[in-house]
Amino acid sequence: MKETFSFSGFILRHLVASAISVIAPMVIVVITYIVLLGISIFISSSSGISITLLLWPVFTFIVSIIYTAILLFPSVLIAEITSRIFGKWQRIAQIPVSCLFLILFIYGLCLLAHYYPNYSAITILHWADYPFILFLALAIPLGIYWWTIKLFK
Repeated sequence: MKETFSFSGFILRHLVASAISVIAPMVIVVITYIVLLGISIFISSSSGISITLLLWPVFTFIVSIIYTAILLFPSVLIAEITSRIFGKWQRIAQIPVSCLFLILFIYGLCLLAHYYPNYSAITILHWADYPFILFLALAIPLGIYWWTIKLFK
């Protein structure tokens, strides 16, 4: 049975997966903040500044959009295309192929960051010193992105 390609279905699946990839971390941050606020109230400790409830989801939103657009989407897209050579095993092959491309993209970005002039003086670029940890941190969002796409297929 030949699988037909529906461009609108393809776009819809990736939009849903991207939305979940961006919204889920924000929800986790808000829930964590509420739990920590409740704990601090319960133990009569300083609860911090409530403005952080507004800043962390915004920061998480921006970072989630960046890693979804630059790392997750291309990794899964290329894995969907290249894994067709595996025939009936293509869906199973997409998982390691997605991980392989994610690693390649992360190491590529880290290499580009290291070539930036005055790299050592710019503190925000020091995430590039830990590409494997970055991969491990993005492995769960990659899995959620991939499974969301397969769920709506």
